[in-house]
Amino acid sequence: MDEIDIPTYETISTWQAAEKIALSSKTEEELYDNLQNRGYLVENDAEETTRKEEILTALRKHHAFDREKCRYMTFIMTYDCNFRCAYCFEGEAAVKKEVMTPQLIDAASW
Repeated sequence: MDEIDIPTYETISTWQAAEKIALSSKTEEELYDNLQNRGYLVENDAEETTRKEEILTALRKHHAFDREKCRYMTFIMTYDCNFRCAYCFEGEAAVKKEVMTPQLIDAASW
């Protein structure tokens, strides 16, 4: 994840609205190259999904749960989110209407 400034945001927004990205300055060329090098630009939905899954797999591996080191735990009672952000990394889980059952709560509390 990277933080961007307002001019960069506006440039990217313009590109998103266009059918094809047209680079009109050296600054835009540098931005495009940086986005491509950082892996933010993809050719299609399938490549985006693949990249997202690769990132999630790496994050899950890096942040694997270790009961010995656990100091706190957060319970998500439901995935019933009303935001539906386009950038959400929860994928299909964000549209589920499931609620955490008492059995799951019991199983999680050791």
